[in-house]
Amino acid sequence: MVSVCVSDTGNGIPKEYHTKIFDPFEQVKSISNPKAGTGLGLSITKKLVELHGGTIGVESASGMGSKFTFTIPSGSKPTQNKEIQISKIVSFIDDNDIFSENIPDVQGQEILVVDDEAVSLKVVSDYLIMNDYKVHQCHSGEDAINYLKKNKPNLVLLDVMMPEIDGFSVCKKIRETYSQFEMPVIFLTAKNQLTDLVQGFSLGGNDYLTKPFSKHELLARVRCQIAISKAKDRLVNLREFANKICSFKNIDILAKEVFNYIVDDLSVDSAALFYDGKIVNCTHSDKQKFIETYNEWNLTDYHAYKDNSSFVFIRFTEIRNCVIIIKTKTVLTPVDIEYFRALEIQA
Repeated sequence: MVSVCVSDTGNGIPKEYHTKIFDPFEQVKSISNPKAGTGLGLSITKKLVELHGGTIGVESASGMGSKFTFTIPSGSKPTQNKEIQISKIVSFIDDNDIFSENIPDVQGQEILVVDDEAVSLKVVSDYLIMNDYKVHQCHSGEDAINYLKKNKPNLVLLDVMMPEIDGFSVCKKIRETYSQFEMPVIFLTAKNQLTDLVQGFSLGGNDYLTKPFSKHELLARVRCQIAISKAKDRLVNLREFANKICSFKNIDILAKEVFNYIVDDLSVDSAALFYDGKIVNCTHSDKQKFIETYNEWNLTDYHAYKDNSSFVFIRFTEIRNCVIIIKTKTVLTPVDIEYFRALEIQA
């Protein structure tokens, strides 16, 4: 066996902590080190040493420094259970096994990522950038608060354990200006104790993701929070539009206003307006495609939408058998379906 020793001349570790410090999230209480980590370093080190067939231990006393010693097998022969060992520390995820049918449009969505650890900050940011999000990075809680004074990102990914101004304090500051719908906050942290979860949600957090996490889970939670925020904005706009059209007496003007309102929706790719089976307005160059879609829909039982489709059919029987066919940019989500149902009812 090869033995490696690492020593320091620091404050030392009391004897009662010699075993505990190798457990996840365990730290020696110290008022002289405000930038203490998460309590995962020694836990991970112990796992790696044991996977190589070695051991690790500590010799220390308060005020006397610390000496960590670990052993690993010597020699050049490969470990017989190599495949088993690798599988314990690395899990491979096949992208083909994770498929999302309802991915909302993310172009133009800005996310603020706040983390004092440079590696974690880069990894999370790279995940988001590769999925077409705009990303701004802040390395501390103070930087984040200053940035938010002049900017309004669509979502904030916020590390909890940061020196001086932690993530909870930043979230509390955000909620003084923005609601949970206006600026969602997702906490990213290695702390997953119940008290931490409760504190995070009580301060206005929208979601909580425990490190380490899968990039697919991160992206799914980000999409979910942005979709909820966008749905709220759409419903507010719909309420204002409904109040506006209540005063219309001319049904042709009403139909035109509804059509223009639909076309302006960011989730809509194109739309066509039909009166008594005839197309009178279309935002797409291929009118024939919409005519064929209308004829196919008209021969079947009326459905406002179909599963796994990007087409919505809104019918206004009291307005000259008016039908608006909407093609969305992505496959319809339950939020989209509920929104267009509400629009049809209001009109």
